[in-house]
Amino acid sequence: MQTLSLETLRRLPAFAALMEEAERKSLDERAALIEAWQTTNTQARAEIASLEATERKLSAEADALAAELKRLTEQRDLARMGLLRVANRHHRHNEEARQRIIAGADSRLFQFILWARRAANMAAFASHRAEPLAVVGDFTAQTLKATKQARLVAELCEHAAERAEAMRLEAISSSDVTGELSAMAANIRDAYQPLAMFVGALPAEPDGLTH
Repeated sequence: MQTLSLETLRRLPAFAALMEEAERKSLDERAALIEAWQTTNTQARAEIASLEATERKLSAEADALAAELKRLTEQRDLARMGLLRVANRHHRHNEEARQRIIAGADSRLFQFILWARRAANMAAFASHRAEPLAVVGDFTAQTLKATKQARLVAELCEHAAERAEAMRLEAISSSDVTGELSAMAANIRDAYQPLAMFVGALPAEPDGLTH
């Protein structure tokens, strides 16, 4: 059997037609592939360009915000320093004025505050002294009463001391000071009386008070 060469086959019309058809299909496929690649490349370039524009826009906005944040932070720090400076000056002036007012207050007010605090301490000590008696005979009720009374005295003393401290900042006459302190001292002394058996009587109130 004789073998035909490729060159001989090319001369045959049927074979030549087949070869042309195969080449045409190959070129069509290549053209489609190139077109798809170009389309994809164009879309990718457009997307990248859009994202780059967005990135530049957002970067510019971020830089502007960072600059604004820096400006606001600096203003805040200045305001904070001004606040501290004014607050400190106000506190100093306020305390100086307060001390001048207190210095001119009736001296019995401060002495009364010390007396009320001492009365509260003595009441607490009386309650402590009464506790061991709870296990001796029928002293339980008496001990409970002493504890309750000591709590009452402490409350009266705390209220009286706070009121006297407030009076040091008030424009109040000497007679009004005498009247109010005398009334509070009498209430404390009456409440303390049941406790005297444990730690003794209260010391005398500041001079000038009546009871």
